[in-house]
Amino acid sequence: MDPTQMWKYDVFLNFRGEDTRKTFTDHLYDALVRVKIRTFRDDGELQRGREISSELLKAIEESRISIIIFSRNYATSRWCLEELVKILDCKKTRGQLVLPLFFNVDPSDVREQKGSFREAFDEHERFDGDRFEDQQKSWRRALTEAGNLSGWDLRTDVDGFELKLIKKVVREVQFCIANDNMVTLEEEEAKLKAEEHALQEKMMDLKKQMEAINLQAEVLSSRRANLVARRSSLEEMTRHFGSEDSRLLQPV
Repeated sequence: MDPTQMWKYDVFLNFRGEDTRKTFTDHLYDALVRVKIRTFRDDGELQRGREISSELLKAIEESRISIIIFSRNYATSRWCLEELVKILDCKKTRGQLVLPLFFNVDPSDVREQKGSFREAFDEHERFDGDRFEDQQKSWRRALTEAGNLSGWDLRTDVDGFELKLIKKVVREVQFCIANDNMVTLEEEEAKLKAEEHALQEKMMDLKKQMEAINLQAEVLSSRRANLVARRSSLEEMTRHFGSEDSRLLQPV
């Protein structure tokens, strides 16, 4: 299969709309699209329902890379957190590449749910009580895992220059896509070689079968010729002895 057809999207952007939708995320999205990187961004406002939409879940599954933009109010959004859980599940089950980006937040705040992330969970607990304790535990595990992944920190990697960071992200995504496509092509080539080898073995088997059939045909032909010769000899003997008998029976 053409590697470009394996994924509907190259990149899924996971972000807190009220923090970065009209600023950093919009600029990053534009930069990715300009170099023809197929990028999914949820353009709708945050829905009031608790359940994440099936369309978003499907978009995550169909993306080869997810970029998580952690910002100050990220953890206040249940949708962001649910998307994060799904993204990390796709990392395990589908080999999706996950790239975290820390936008003016400390990675340790994400890993350990400190600072604004702690405040967000305090608010979730006040609002939900114990009703969604398991869900909140899954969010915490996802934040810890994502916070430990290799990514970018706006403050330390590029001294706060957003454009520099966007250029870094785009280059990294381009490299990952090219490398992924190359690996996929190599896998396809290996598969093709294996199929060609299997076909050659079948052809060799067929050749051996044809040789055996030809040999059997030659044997049958020889037996047929021998049978014909024997029949001809017997018929000749029969005619010879028949004529001798007829002479003996004639009167002298």
